[in-house]
Amino acid sequence: MKRIAGFFLIIFVLFWILSEPTAASSSVSHIVANLRSAGDSMVTFMEGILGGGTAGQSTTTGRTRQNGTRQNSTGSTHRGAG
Repeated sequence: MKRIAGFFLIIFVLFWILSEPTAASSSVSHIVANLRSAGDSMVTFMEGILGGGTAGQSTTTGRTRQNGTRQNSTGSTHRGAG
């Protein structure tokens, strides 16, 4: 039964990609962005636990977010130039 369900899932995904390539591409881009965000969050969490980064400062200081803003050590955000 699992094998049949897996087969139908693969067929459905292939049909979706072939019939709606733009939507499929957009969905994959969003999934990758979410996985990247989750990975960054895990790195920040582990750095906090293991003492990585500078004491008293956020480990995300200086990282540029996807929307083009940066967070400084006080927690305020600034729109990047350009």
